[in-house]
Amino acid sequence: MLTLLYGQSTGINLAIVFVAAMFAMPAKYRQHALVGFFAAYLSLALIAPFVVSPLFAYLKTTGWLVFYPGTFAARLDLWQMISPHIAEQPVLGHGADTMRNAVGVVVNPTYYAQADLPSAHNIVFDLWYELGALGIIVYGVLLGAIIRMIGRLSGSCHFVPSSYLIIAVVELSVDHRIWLSWVLGTLVFAAGICILQCRSVVPREWMTGSQDARRPSQNKGAKCATAYAGEVSPLVSGAYSAAACAEFEPI
Repeated sequence: MLTLLYGQSTGINLAIVFVAAMFAMPAKYRQHALVGFFAAYLSLALIAPFVVSPLFAYLKTTGWLVFYPGTFAARLDLWQMISPHIAEQPVLGHGADTMRNAVGVVVNPTYYAQADLPSAHNIVFDLWYELGALGIIVYGVLLGAIIRMIGRLSGSCHFVPSSYLIIAVVELSVDHRIWLSWVLGTLVFAAGICILQCRSVVPREWMTGSQDARRPSQNKGAKCATAYAGEVSPLVSGAYSAAACAEFEPI
């Protein structure tokens, strides 16, 4: 709560809100919420360079940019200066790793007062500038693949990586640039935590590739056959035939 009230990072504040919402909702809805969040995010990523300039002009004339000028207005200021250069090379971009050398792109910003390397402080605009629509498509496919893998998980093993993914994307879309060394290190560290979390939750048989664990129906059938053969107690045999092995019962 103190971070939300007094923090200076919009990205962190947004990430806290999104992750808290994910934590509060029932587990069965989390994957749907994750898919919905990134569907909206990628839709905005596709149109962002083409709508930010008129949006900035409209908000400037209406006076809305004075609201939270240190982050909200500053980011829009950067993005509207970069968007015309994106339109020059919309398909393949200007080349990888060219954004931080593009001295003539970010010039005399109105609201952004920090003196640092040229950047949109937004992975979407950086990708649009450097790699064009092709880079955005690859980015979207990568996010889709990660979301699909997360969707196969459950419980805390789903919540932890989905939260890290939301935090990383929000931060890279508002505050920081992906080519900063400490950002790359943080992403690798977060990935390591997700791997350790899943290894601590997923049964060992799944991690070691046990054939019995990967063939639940065959394993269940074998147990049913054992139960009907009288190799286990009558109570266990009855339990298998009544519940777990209903599909294996003889006609």
